[in-house]
Amino acid sequence: MSLTLQLPPELEAEIRRVAARDGIAPEAYAVSALEARVRQEVHAGPPDVESWLLEQVNTGLPPSTWERYHALKARRREDALSGAEYSELLQLTDSVEQWNARRLELLIQLARLRGTPLRALIEEMGLAPAPDA
Repeated sequence: MSLTLQLPPELEAEIRRVAARDGIAPEAYAVSALEARVRQEVHAGPPDVESWLLEQVNTGLPPSTWERYHALKARRREDALSGAEYSELLQLTDSVEQWNARRLELLIQLARLRGTPLRALIEEMGLAPAPDA
């Protein structure tokens, strides 16, 4: 099925920004967001805040983004980055940092909801900083 949508310019810009941050095409991001929302409406009934927070915390960047990020970091360590690769690494680093900041915000909300200290929640969930690769 094909569906054409007219998006307000602000929403389109936001979709493009978030998709770029996540390293995916804007169209794929929009479809994914719509699918998630429709599934939630159809199957979940009233939203469960804790489940939603957990789902968001566990939604990460695509594996291809991580693979490219780590490959570029390895090339940087070898002093083999081109100018274009350096720019790409900076953009990916921004995406990773934004993802980590968003994840931390979600964890803080979840800790407040559960009435538990953030550190305890992080330990309970088995979250730890990734080793620097």
